[in-house]
Amino acid sequence: MNARQQSILQVVIDKGRMSVADLAKMTGVSEVTIRQDLNLLEKQSYLRRTHGYAVPLDSED
Repeated sequence: MNARQQSILQVVIDKGRMSVADLAKMTGVSEVTIRQDLNLLEKQSYLRRTHGYAVPLDSED
């Protein structure tokens, strides 16, 4: 996991739910890159993807 992915994961855990667009603005990368990062983090069981959002695994959203 790279530094950007760690940052994304920490924000999602802290906020509870973050949109792809907000994560892209926060990190300064494209939404496509964020989606790729989120897919990787989901595969590694760090978070869960929902339509347009990322949520922590223990969240009910």
